[in-house]
Amino acid sequence: MNPMTEAVLKAGLITSNMLREMKRFSPTLDREAEVEEPKELELAAKIIADALESADYTIVRETDLGVLQQYMDTATKGTLVMEDDLGEKVRIEVTYGKTKTGEYVLPWRSESIGHSMVLSTTYLELADGYAGETEVRFADVRELYFGTQKAFMLCIPRV
Repeated sequence: MNPMTEAVLKAGLITSNMLREMKRFSPTLDREAEVEEPKELELAAKIIADALESADYTIVRETDLGVLQQYMDTATKGTLVMEDDLGEKVRIEVTYGKTKTGEYVLPWRSESIGHSMVLSTTYLELADGYAGETEVRFADVRELYFGTQKAFMLCIPRV
């Protein structure tokens, strides 16, 4: 389990319903994880600060206006296929674009799913069968921001 998730659980910042949903869509989350009682504000802040420091977390917000133009020029319908924690396929209709360097661009403003995007069970079904391919899996994912607003996931395909 990643240090930030563990810290949020230890600090008691989420409800049992939230944890159930996290377990459903996060294959890396410990299935035995449990919600703890909420902590005093100072203690909760310390738990999270310790996790940030121990994991050397940094937030890098990238902005690339060229990606926006390439996305608009190449926008195509596709389907993002993921598995929930029960192994059931979840299909999400998306519009994706492709950069000149071969990365896939998907609009995404919700919470980060980068960790799920690189799993072998996650793939993008290509509607246009680009270069004879019908699906693509990803090796890495970066989030792109415009100002402070998360706007896209830039997905690097596996080779």
